[in-house]
Amino acid sequence: MCGTLTYASWAAMMTRCRNKKNKDYGGKGIQVCERWKTFANFYADMGERPSKSHSIDRKKNNKGYDPKNCKWSTKIEQGNNHSLNRRMRYRGEIMTISQARRASGMVVAKSTVTTRLNKLKWPLQKALETPAVMGRNQWK
Repeated sequence: MCGTLTYASWAAMMTRCRNKKNKDYGGKGIQVCERWKTFANFYADMGERPSKSHSIDRKKNNKGYDPKNCKWSTKIEQGNNHSLNRRMRYRGEIMTISQARRASGMVVAKSTVTTRLNKLKWPLQKALETPAVMGRNQWK
């Protein structure tokens, strides 16, 4: 299975966790469980990588790679799982700003939303749902 997407994901996971110079994985102490150091065991637990748009994702970013902490995810799903994400309540649910933008229909650019939240201290609903007005007085 050396030429498959699943094998490529496993090999990349092993490489980044073994490399102590990789500050986000090996250098941070993120490890692969003993069982998954063998590809056959990894494959038995994770199955086939669903598509090119999927990659291995850790549910809890501060924990290592093991069957209970990993799943196949798309880039959007992984982006929502990033440890630096800001989570807020929107429409009764806790979600990232990107998730809230998608839920609102993304009428306002992400940079406009973050400016409204960070600099103007607007509540999330207002920041997402107030149309942007072009020109000098757009922040009034």
